[in-house]
This record gives sequence, C-alpha cells and structure tokens, in this order.
Amino acid sequence: MGRQDSKDKYKLSAVDSIERLPLSEQVYLTLKTAILTGELMPQEKLNEVKIAEQLQVSATPVREAFRKLAKDNLVVIVPWKGVTVKADTPEEIIALYQVREVMEGLGARLCARHATDEQIKSCVKFVKKCIKSKKLQNALK
Repeated sequence: MGRQDSKDKYKLSAVDSIERLPLSEQVYLTLKTAILTGELMPQEKLNEVKIAEQLQVSATPVREAFRKLAKDNLVVIVPWKGVTVKADTPEEIIALYQVREVMEGLGARLCARHATDEQIKSCVKFVKKCIKSKKLQNALK
C-alpha cells in the first residue's frame, strides 16, 4: 500500500555516532523529520532491518525509535504485522481545520487590536488595490 513496497532503500542518512544523543534518539529524530517532511508518506510500511542498515545502527535503536514515534502518534505498530506511518483520519483533519479557524480569527483580532495607524492605513490601501484588481473580481464571480 505504501510507496516503499518495491524499493530497498529509504532516503535516510546514517546517524552520527559521535553526536551526544543516544542512538535511539538520533534514529527517532531522523525518522520523525522524514515523516514530518513527507519523505516517509502516510501508510508507508517501515522495515526495521532496512532502516537499521541504512542508518548504520542495530535494530534495537530502531525499535526504540518506533515506540517513541508511536507515542507521538506518528506511526502505528501492529503486533506481528509491522510499523506504518500513520495517516490522519477525516475526523482529525476536520479538527485541525477547526483549530486553525479559531487560531486565525484570534490572530486577526489581536493584530487589529494592536495595529498602529500606519499599519491600518497600509492594510486599507492593500484592500482597495485588491478590490480594483481584475483578478480578484474574476475570482469572486
């Protein structure tokens, strides 16, 4: 189902054993970054052995990283099936947009409340320019 089914390698760089963080933490941060940047896609199956080989670590820090990622709700561990990158459910996506809607409204109110006269004049000028724009008029039709 994930895009790794036919590939042997993930695009991960080896962890730096000189760094002061424990190997499991380095693996965790590497995988977390790969998930959050979209390098590892939702529903992608993660192969512990291949990841360990590519990061040049044993399987133990990879397993520990998987457990920590599961606590962060970034992967799903199914016993005897494996580990996959978690995909957001429609309900979670709706909840995120609802939070965003509230936060953007709050941000706009705070900006308006604390805006200087010069900033308000600049915003008014920008809105007038947008209203005169043909692109905006076409978009509103």
